[in-house]
This record gives sequence, structure tokens and C-alpha cells, in this order.
Amino acid sequence: MDTVDRPRTDLQALAAEQRRFLAVSCAAFDAGDHAEAKRIATCLQTLLQGLRSGPALLAELGSRDQVGWLDTAGSLLPLEGQVQMPLVHATVEERPDHVETTWLPRLDAWDRRLEDRPRLPAGVEESLARMRADHTLRSRGLWLPFAEWWVAEVMCDEAGQKFTRADLVQALTDPDRGTREDPAPEELHQRRPRWDSSGWAVDLDDHPHVPPLGPTLSSVRQIAFEVEMSLYRADPPS
Repeated sequence: MDTVDRPRTDLQALAAEQRRFLAVSCAAFDAGDHAEAKRIATCLQTLLQGLRSGPALLAELGSRDQVGWLDTAGSLLPLEGQVQMPLVHATVEERPDHVETTWLPRLDAWDRRLEDRPRLPAGVEESLARMRADHTLRSRGLWLPFAEWWVAEVMCDEAGQKFTRADLVQALTDPDRGTREDPAPEELHQRRPRWDSSGWAVDLDDHPHVPPLGPTLSSVRQIAFEVEMSLYRADPPS
């Protein structure tokens, strides 16, 4: 099928519309409507990756690869068998009959270098030293080229599966596509037993309790924060 070039003014209007949609859905998510993460993911895919019906809007405009994209995750650490979800943080609340875990977006770019951390096992410290020497250890708060930012690994589940921003957005926009297991299936599908990628299990009973907010939805909200900050930096309002 032949493609039709759209006037630049039309593309700019469509991109501005998607950014408004993104801002409205982020505000609704922050107000407690967590299903808005699916709309957020659709806006992100429309702006950054494109849908089956066409290429990414920002790519058509020629601006996607000219923007520095904020990385609030930093590098995953070389830790075997440990869950890592740097885009989000967990709150745990003990209730009479269960423990409730809620995953929240960080909504910041706190630099990991400013945080105190315990000394890790010698093998891990050696791996980190090599990553620093090779300039492959990223700290939070860097501005990355799109091609690097979009496919950087930002989640590692209990099984050792690693997921990129592209994976997480696709998990909400097209969960049936791809070969890997959904990174947080309890948020998207009805499965038994319900497990999320952090390794937390939800016991099923007559009145099953599902954590109100899991890591995939919150991670996508955090990605939207990165996008909003990046586009604002590239084109601040006059």
C-alpha cells in the first residue's frame, strides 16, 4: 500500500493532541484510575513507536531522534535471582488476613549515585567496576538517545526475565503479541494462581484480593513521566 505524506502542520496538531491525551490520562492515573495506564501506553506507542496503521508521530516529525530522553531507571545491577524494578517503588501494608503490596511510580529522576547502599558481594562489586570502566553503568537522571532509551532494560522479574520500555508499553497495548510471558500477568489477564513478576503471590479464596496497583501499570506511568519531562525540556512553553 502506498503511503501518503501528511502535511507537517497536521502532524504537529496530531502530536499535540496525543500529548494532551497523555497529560489527561496521567492526571487520572495519579487520581486513582489506574486503568488509565492502558491509554497512557497507547499514547506512548502512537508518539514513539507507531501503530500498525502508521509510523510514530515524533519520528514523522523528525524530532524523536533529536530529543534526549530522561532515564529514571539507570542500569539494572548484576544481581542473580533478584527482582529489580527501578522505575517503581513498593509499599507494603499488613492487614489482618493478608499483606497488601502496592507498586507506585517514582515520578522523579533521583540519581542512584546520591544514595547510600550496602557493599555488595565481591563478584557483584567486580562486575559493577567493569561496567563503570566500560561506561555501561548508567545512573538515573541521564538523557539518552531514543534508540538506547527505548530498549534499555528497566525490569527484571524473579525468573530472570528482563523487560524494556518497549516491552512494558506493548504489554498494555498488545498483550497477545510477542513470545515472552507477560511481565505482570495479574494486571492484564485472569490466571490461576495470580502471580506478578515480582514474585508476589495472591492467594485465591472466595473473595480474592488483588494488589490495587502492580508494577507494569506503574512502570508505564513512570515512562510517561520521562516522556513528558523530555518533551518539555526539548520544547518548553514560551
